[in-house]
Amino acid sequence: MDPAEEIRQLRSALHEAKRQLGELGAENMQLKHELARRENDARRAYDQLRRVRNSTSWRLTAPLRRVKELL
Repeated sequence: MDPAEEIRQLRSALHEAKRQLGELGAENMQLKHELARRENDARRAYDQLRRVRNSTSWRLTAPLRRVKELL
């Protein structure tokens, strides 16, 4: 292969690699945003569950739930 052809192929490969890198970078950003959103959702759900379990009504109805489990 002559040097000019090799250079052309290498430039083409470099161009393709840069294109793929750009696509992967964009996909990575989308995934980071999705992860942050899901972590936030999980944190809110955990906080809501914690509030329910610490509520007076949850503690007062605990014996009823235990009886239901035995039936």
